[in-house]
Amino acid sequence: MSEVKLIIPDKSSINIDRDDVLRRTGCGKDNPHYEEFIREFEELLPTVQSAINPRAALGFFDYPGFSDVKRKTEGSKNTGFGRSPAKGDPVLYMICTVGAEVSEMSSAFFEEGEYVKGLLSDAMASSALFGMEKPVFKELRRICKDRHVGIAKRFEAPVHVPMEIQKTAFEALNAGENLGLSITSGLMYDPVKSSCQVFAVTQNEHIMRLTHGCADCPVTGCADRMKSVSIRVNTSEAVYEFCAYPGSDLLSLLQENEIYISAPCGGAGRCGKCAVYIREAKAVKEASSQALKEALPSGMRKELACRYIVNESCEVSLIGSAKEDITALGSIEPRSQKAVLGGGMHPGSLNTSYSAGSFAIAIDIGTTTLALSLTDPENGRVIDTHTAVNRQRRFGADVITRIEAACAGKASLLRESICRDLADGISVLLIQHRVDPERLTCAAAAGNTTMLHLLMGYPAKGLGIYPFTAHTLKLEKHSLGDVLGSAADALPLSKLKDMPFYLLPGFSVFVGADIVSGLYSLDLFNSTELCAFIDLGTNGEMAVGNRDRLLVTSTAAGPAFEGGNIEYGIGSIPGAISSVSLAKKPSLPVAGAPSDDRLRVGGSNKIAVDIQTIGNKPPAGICGTGVIEAVAELLRVGLIDETGMLDEEYFEGGFPLALMHSDVPEKEVPIILTQKDIREIQLAKSAIRAGFEILLKRFGTDYSGISRLFIAGGFGYYLDVKKAAAIGMIPRQLIGKAEAVGNSSLNGVIRFLTALYKESSSGQTTIRRLKELAESGEEISLSSDPDFGSLYMQYMMFE
Repeated sequence: MSEVKLIIPDKSSINIDRDDVLRRTGCGKDNPHYEEFIREFEELLPTVQSAINPRAALGFFDYPGFSDVKRKTEGSKNTGFGRSPAKGDPVLYMICTVGAEVSEMSSAFFEEGEYVKGLLSDAMASSALFGMEKPVFKELRRICKDRHVGIAKRFEAPVHVPMEIQKTAFEALNAGENLGLSITSGLMYDPVKSSCQVFAVTQNEHIMRLTHGCADCPVTGCADRMKSVSIRVNTSEAVYEFCAYPGSDLLSLLQENEIYISAPCGGAGRCGKCAVYIREAKAVKEASSQALKEALPSGMRKELACRYIVNESCEVSLIGSAKEDITALGSIEPRSQKAVLGGGMHPGSLNTSYSAGSFAIAIDIGTTTLALSLTDPENGRVIDTHTAVNRQRRFGADVITRIEAACAGKASLLRESICRDLADGISVLLIQHRVDPERLTCAAAAGNTTMLHLLMGYPAKGLGIYPFTAHTLKLEKHSLGDVLGSAADALPLSKLKDMPFYLLPGFSVFVGADIVSGLYSLDLFNSTELCAFIDLGTNGEMAVGNRDRLLVTSTAAGPAFEGGNIEYGIGSIPGAISSVSLAKKPSLPVAGAPSDDRLRVGGSNKIAVDIQTIGNKPPAGICGTGVIEAVAELLRVGLIDETGMLDEEYFEGGFPLALMHSDVPEKEVPIILTQKDIREIQLAKSAIRAGFEILLKRFGTDYSGISRLFIAGGFGYYLDVKKAAAIGMIPRQLIGKAEAVGNSSLNGVIRFLTALYKESSSGQTTIRRLKELAESGEEISLSSDPDFGSLYMQYMMFE
């Protein structure tokens, strides 16, 4: 017998929609009692929400067949659902209920003569039962994913399967004991606000047809009648199919079905990065300044997923950067091999030899990328590192849009997304290296304050509004099961639910555990030298100090360094332009083949452009380092003046860098660096530079007092420091002192795990030192600093 899964949704996740309830009662706007119904609805809503007791049970079984029952659906034409299940077919039974109390309430109203309240409360109970689908289907998708199966069809009794299936499912799921239901001789459930569904199971896990197809149902007068649309999504990895009710935007539907698509602005319609191809679809478009009117062959057109309202079935193809494969920086040694102060340790190379003893998992949760290292805690060596895109990115590219998403009711989706990403990464490392889960002793993670809050499901509202307070900044010790939740239910992680899982401490809401970890990796708390630290990213965290004093700050650099708000900006994916060189000479003919690891394309009859792309792939856009280098080169050859204004020849149309690769050759378009792009870089680089100058000033030092400048993060690792200095992002005087230190956050976690392992089981000394480091940081608030505004304007200019 299959294991029965119980789902108990949070009542707050079930929407009782007013318009749906009024529709069920037959009370339209033209009804003379319409206003009275609305008033009664608002008064009843809290009572009904309190009375519902949502529960669901499901399990996987073999369909029994009903040879002795006359079946109206057998032998009929294809109804859109396909044939009814045959005996022995794998199916999933699911029974949902909102409990008895709400039905008893409705009956009591009728008995008391409160007919409006009785009618409304009954309709509200039905709406709640229908509204259970969203949270229950979310859990059902997870269960199917864990079993690597999909849902091919949904069947309803008595239209597609006989009523006897209600009794079969009732007994199989033990609904009497598990859900408090009973069943009548007429095969109806009690409480009446309960439902039974049968789903055909397929081995294709990319198919998820969960919704009911009302168009095929003969019960035309049903109050629940809604049409269902079918959506087919083509990606480079697989073809996905799912059903949905009309009226939702395509981006939300893709997110619900865990199909990743880039949406840096969080679906606000600003960035234009969620563009997709739509084929033979009849959908309603919102008017939008971002609407893309490009005509494409074979009935396709280009639309923004966040602005595309799906009202009819359609086929979707993801475009280039919409499906990102960002190149993440794992735990690697600093370029100089000298980035550790005070003789501390740093991790070894990938795939080095390791002891046959214990293992640990070090994690860096970045806003854009994730990095997980399987380590030997006895000596700190890295056995392997798994990197991946943080799939929360589909809710927004920066912390602000994700905080907004969490506050808008998507907190559970954000938590589920990162937990599944981490569970997948840990599982990959264990399976690939055939590590017995019992040999894994500990895990620890660092990330900015928002990322750790979203991981744990902590309230995020305080992170986004004044006075900007965190739920906690302390070092935390949990179990892996507590951190990852249901994502740890499957093997091999199910054996590790009690394993210790540490979250490193942070300095503040804006300067988080990733910076604490980075400074810890550099042994700054033991250094007598005065050092500076800059993490070049969206949040622009910085520090200046040594073992005696430490100042930290962050500045809103924005997403430009990661390709955001740039016309042709993309993340660090294969094909992203990462390096640019210009020369004042005639351009060679446009070519797409690599030459000496570079591509010579773009430019004009005056300027030759050499570009390098990630992976030497055909150009697909430009990433942060490419934008920095392009601006620096345009400045060097005199096509940008000190104010940032492009030469008149390129002011309106922008400067062409390359031709973007396209599956439709006649639609290849140039990748342009626009005047607006240059302004975005000016804003970002000025924020970094002004913040850095404030730190030096408040510390009471100048450039000569800085012994070393550490540039952290994947962006900083690949940055040409001289070109960063050329645009004024860092001082020219510190070029010779600058060192790229790679993923210092991940390296700090590795150091922490190694120190913890070498101590006694309590690890109190290591934990105390990390806490002391976090508590020693004095945060400088740039927003309230009297000099920041003038410095910000000063460094907006190019030197």
